[in-house]
Amino acid sequence: MPHLALASLTTLRLGGPVGEPLYVSDPDDWQELVHTVVRREEYSPLTLGHGSNVIASDTGHTGTVAVMNTRGITAKRQDDNTVLATALAGHALTDLTAWAAAEHLSGIECLAGIPGTVGAAPVQNAGAYGQQVGDTLDHLTT
Repeated sequence: MPHLALASLTTLRLGGPVGEPLYVSDPDDWQELVHTVVRREEYSPLTLGHGSNVIASDTGHTGTVAVMNTRGITAKRQDDNTVLATALAGHALTDLTAWAAAEHLSGIECLAGIPGTVGAAPVQNAGAYGQQVGDTLDHLTT
């Protein structure tokens, strides 16, 4: 079976061979991925969103590569001034900021243009122009 290169999964187009990556398109698929990793006796899978800001080795990755393709946003008004928006990990951060602007919601507009996914943003505490993800983040589900 031909190997895929990590370069095809990263925005910088860097990285050597990997086996077949496991794509997670539905949040319910995550448990299956966890069971697969445990069966393989791997405890440090490489998890990617869009692969932005990832510098991958040309030697590749011998373990599991999980690619988060979950997308979607839901929202619930909490009170007159607060909307609780839930975005899935594989959703592009720029798309979330565009959605928030279209809904006339403020708090993350300065994050527009930051590459990557919603799932990676809290890990990096993505921020720009005085706003950070942590300023509006209510909670994470992992």
